[in-house]
Amino acid sequence: MADLRVEFCILTKMNVRGFENNKEFAFRLSSFKGVLRYWARAIEPSLTEPDVESITGEDRLFGSARTGQAQFRMRLDEKTSGRKFYGSENHTFSIIFSMKASKKQEWETLVKSIWALGMFGGIGSKAGQGKGAVQIEKWEFLRKGNESEVEFGALTLLCDKLPIPENKKDSGKKEKLDSWLNQFEQAMKQHMPNGAYQYKHPQLSADFSPFIRKEGIVKSEYALKKARSCFAGFKKLSDDEKENYMMDKLYPEYRESEETSKDDFKRVISPIKFRVIQVGGLFYPIIIPMVVNEHLPSDLTADLKVKPHELNQFLDYIKEQSFEEVYK
Repeated sequence: MADLRVEFCILTKMNVRGFENNKEFAFRLSSFKGVLRYWARAIEPSLTEPDVESITGEDRLFGSARTGQAQFRMRLDEKTSGRKFYGSENHTFSIIFSMKASKKQEWETLVKSIWALGMFGGIGSKAGQGKGAVQIEKWEFLRKGNESEVEFGALTLLCDKLPIPENKKDSGKKEKLDSWLNQFEQAMKQHMPNGAYQYKHPQLSADFSPFIRKEGIVKSEYALKKARSCFAGFKKLSDDEKENYMMDKLYPEYRESEETSKDDFKRVISPIKFRVIQVGGLFYPIIIPMVVNEHLPSDLTADLKVKPHELNQFLDYIKEQSFEEVYK
């Protein structure tokens, strides 16, 4: 089976333990695999469902104590990355993925997970707040000689259908952004789940469009501030219930009385993620709403296609701050 080589670019500084002191990227490939697990569940939540042997698809693909090692291997491409990672902005590194057996479905899930990480995710702590954002610069399948033309062609076609931004610094930046956004819309609608939200893991959905501010900014840190400042502004306008609902706050598990203690609260994952993307050499802030089933009232149906009230309020607010939906 062919190998997949992916070149990533770090867009925003990472929060990784040890980086500040050593100025080296202290992130292991096993941890990188953990990040891919997250995005695999986000794009294919059914991976968390156990089969007749009580083993999930996630365990079979990524490995577990019951299933043993993952179905794929990862290694750093030292020809392009060197022996060490560096967590500063604009640094690039390449990883080569090798599937142990010829399994087309597993390859498709892995490729989609890598793409989702490169579009919506990051590495290290506070990745949901835009830190450690990584973006795919280029990816390609490398022939090993034992793959069929049909197999190789199908995998190459999948990569072509999952667009990555063009970052050559030349004229026509707006045209490049609009062209990429059109491709992005098609990819979301074709490859992301929609309609069924019975899973508790945060889920990307074709029903929930990301929001982007189409004002290109030269530095990534300034673009990220545009997105995060929206949340800060919303908190100032919001009441306690909205604050508890959103990022880095405590969401009430029970509200049986007005007098509540810390024991009545629990941590839940935010339905909002902040990021930047780079297109045509400029950075654009994006805000990604995700489906988090814990936030939905239990009496609502599994195929619900509406956002929780507080989330709608936040999304209405960011529209006033010059953010717009990528698609409707």
